[in-house]
Amino acid sequence: MMTAMQEQYQTKQSGAEHAVIASLHKASKKFGDVQALREVDFAVKAGELVALLGPNGAGKTTAVKLFLGLAKPSAGSVNVFGGNPIEPEVRMRIGAMLQVAKVPETLRVREHIDLFSSYYPKPLPMAETLALAGLQRSFRALAFRNLFGRDVDADNFAG
Repeated sequence: MMTAMQEQYQTKQSGAEHAVIASLHKASKKFGDVQALREVDFAVKAGELVALLGPNGAGKTTAVKLFLGLAKPSAGSVNVFGGNPIEPEVRMRIGAMLQVAKVPETLRVREHIDLFSSYYPKPLPMAETLALAGLQRSFRALAFRNLFGRDVDADNFAG
């Protein structure tokens, strides 16, 4: 059985502490013959801090996947910010902190930037992203090293 621990925190928006921002209503999820969730009713209000506790197989990860729009319920409904989390307009407002915050080790920095930029409908241009991260000089020096096969002072390059 999954248990939700909730604690209310005051928000600075008047009345916002009572608004439901995410809910499961009679949500069920089956994976083949396995019933991961069975008619779960659960709501999260603005300003609440929630912890889902329970043994392996209790349905915690499945519930989170429903809230994130990564899975559809077999029955019942999921509502986040007033809409279906599968819809792009709603998904763009949802954020999650992964249990394991590890990025693929085989990707280069530029490939990571390309990957994470692809998550957004209108990402910043690569040059602007590099400038904001303070990486433009590093990438310029790397480009010169790749071009000439040796380190070159890109700021004072005369040919």
